[in-house]
This record gives sequence, structure tokens and C-alpha cells, in this order.
Amino acid sequence: MTFARRQRGRTFGEVMFVCVILSAVIVGGYALLRPGAAKPAPPPVKGVFAEAPPGYKAMTTPDGLIPLKAVIAPSSGSIVYSSPNGGAATTKRLSMFESYFPIEASGDYVRVGNDPMSAASLGWVRRSEVILWPTREAMRPNTSNPDRRPLLLWDKRDSVGDLRSVRYRENAGSEPPQPYPVLAVDRGALLIALTWQSADYSRIGVNTAWTPPLTIPDDARFYYLTTREELKRHFEQYNQTLLEMRSGVSPDAPILKLLKNHVEVTVGEHIDHDDDPGFLRRILRELRNPLRLTDRQDADIRRDSETMRRKLAKLRTFYENPENWSTRGIGWLPADYLPGN
Repeated sequence: MTFARRQRGRTFGEVMFVCVILSAVIVGGYALLRPGAAKPAPPPVKGVFAEAPPGYKAMTTPDGLIPLKAVIAPSSGSIVYSSPNGGAATTKRLSMFESYFPIEASGDYVRVGNDPMSAASLGWVRRSEVILWPTREAMRPNTSNPDRRPLLLWDKRDSVGDLRSVRYRENAGSEPPQPYPVLAVDRGALLIALTWQSADYSRIGVNTAWTPPLTIPDDARFYYLTTREELKRHFEQYNQTLLEMRSGVSPDAPILKLLKNHVEVTVGEHIDHDDDPGFLRRILRELRNPLRLTDRQDADIRRDSETMRRKLAKLRTFYENPENWSTRGIGWLPADYLPGN
């Protein structure tokens, strides 16, 4: 048996309904298929953790997360120029192996300052006289480990391990004045900027060289170049994250996973106002409150929040101690002080 399609007349309501449907299809198709039409943006997903924009005035890595540093290379220091040309030299020099934040580049010159979050600068230096440092880490040999062998360094990564081509040897018993900037990593070996001296102590300088793959912390420890304003901003972020964790609202986002992506804590200039220590004490007071809704929290969240609370207390101690900072307001923060490390 076959079925024949039944034919009948259409009512006014049916006709109007079909017209409405066809109109909607035509309009929707045009919006989607017309040349150059932009697809509507998806609605924002509401999450617990929001990333604040870095707000750096200094030059940064392509992702905008890490401010570049310029390490002064000449042993006699680098002349400061008032404008990016050789006829604008001043009497000021920036000392060898000091690190500054490049604000902008122009031709063969780069303008540098002390604070990555400020456009204020000290002037211009020759680009050829600085080593650009694109990471956040610096390393220092772990001289407190009596079983550690003195560090050997090579000019090229492919030469690492060849004892016939060692370029530099660590002076036994010496302590570097500051950590060595880590410029790159390749198969566990680190390209670092370092200070060197000749065997007869008549010459000194700055160069780059490769370490062998290192065991951390047995062979070396990591540090971060720091400024106060960055520490203050990120301390607030970490505090908010911890308070949210302690309220039980983020059981699927452990702090270790969140913060290891890009740690951005820095410390800086000498504190000469009472409001800065007060700012940190106020935050630490909040963190001493008992855990809320403890029974509803994941065990990992409770553990991580307690670890973070202890590290925030260490950050406060570091922040308030003027001995941790140079006269320029620069400090070297041990990496293990940071939440997520």
C-alpha cells in the first residue's frame, strides 16, 4: 500500500506562521554567511580566578607576562645618554652587571629605568653594551652544599660535558655578589650571564655561558629579580585567591596548578613609609582567620591553602626587611618563597 500526499487549502494563520519561519531563516542565514560578517563573541565564562593585566611600562616578552631586563656588560660600566645618539653623552655611568628595565628601543640605543611598572627612566645606553634577560629566573650556585662540585661552564650548548672545551671554572669558596640571570634553557642546561676574572686577576668582565644540567637545589638555587610595586599587586592577587580557596569555592583549581603557569612576584625599593608594612599586616590578619566551611573543602585545597598562607607570611618578612634591597630598590627573592614553588 502507498500513501498519497493529502492536498488541502491553507488558513491565514498557517500562512503567517510559515512567513515568520522563512523570514527568521533568511535573516539568520544572511547574518552568518554575508561576506566579512563577524561571528558573535561567546558570552564570558564566569570563573573564580581572574587574571589582572600586568600593566608593565617596560618592554616585555611576547606574551606580555615577563618584563625584560638589560644587564650592563662593559667592565667600565655603560655611559648614559640623554637621547638616543652618540652626541648626547652624560657623565653618568651604569655599573657592570647591574640589571635595569628597558622601556623602549631606538636604533642602537635602549632607554632603561629602575621600575618595570613606570615609564620613568635613567636615560639611554648603547644596545651593544647590554645583555637582554628575557626570563624571570636567576641562579646562584649552592655553596652551602659541601658535596657539590665547582661549576664548569661552556661557550656552546653542544660542548657541554666536554672537559677539553671548558671556558670558565667556578672559584672554590667564592660567593657571587648576586645571582646569575638565566637567559635560556636547553635540555636541562642553563645559558647564564656571569661575571668573570682572568687567572692573574688583572681583567674582569661579563659574558654568557652554558651550565651542565643541574640538580635543584643541590647544585643551585633560583631567585627572582624583584620590585616592591609588583610584590604589592601580586600579594593582593594571591591573598584573594587564598580567601576564595578557603571558602571552598574552587575545589577543581588547586593553587599549584594555577600559579606555576607564570609566577609574577617581585619586591623592591627601600620602605620609608609606614603604610607599606601596614598593608601586608592587614592582609596577613585576614589569613589568620579560621578556615571556613572546612568540611566542604577538598583535601588538596586545604593543604595548598595552608602552604600558601605560610609562604605569604615569608613574603611579608622579606618585604619588610630593608637589608634585602639595594640602594636602587632591587631585591633578589628566593624562588621557594613563592606560592606555587
